[in-house]
Amino acid sequence: MDEKGLKEIDNPLAFLENQQTELVPGKAIVGVAEGKRPLFFEIQTLTVPTTLNFPRRIVNGVDYNKALLLLAVIRKHLNISLDSLDVYINVVGGVQVKSPAVDLGIVAALISSISNLPIPKKTVFFGEVGLLGEIRTVSFQDKIGQEATRLKFNTIISSKNLKNIKDLKRILFPR
Repeated sequence: MDEKGLKEIDNPLAFLENQQTELVPGKAIVGVAEGKRPLFFEIQTLTVPTTLNFPRRIVNGVDYNKALLLLAVIRKHLNISLDSLDVYINVVGGVQVKSPAVDLGIVAALISSISNLPIPKKTVFFGEVGLLGEIRTVSFQDKIGQEATRLKFNTIISSKNLKNIKDLKRILFPR
């Protein structure tokens, strides 16, 4: 949206910041289909020890209840206690993403932040995360994958190569 009204986005990477040379924990790139067009967004997460009795959950750009659900799935299926951590989740650029395709990227960014390990460069995520920790197919998944390949992402993580979140940490941080 600009001063003349709605304007087409020519670049599917328009919502990504200029690629940093430094890798930082808590950052993941997600691919989603908005309408039929693949777009890519940066998810940033921050997890820090809380000083409060009830830890904070601050969420911008994705549904708050979805974020709480993903935190519960992480706690249950990855056995990571989040009770002593404040959790912040943000979609860069001030956009609101409603697609369930962001789920896997949010989980990856949270694991990265909690582990304090950056996700490798040129990695993109898309997939819905179910209550059982499974990674589910999303609408236009093949189209998102094709666009990610065209944009030279080295690693594409989706339901095609990942069945559940238990394997996510092993794939991201093989050490």
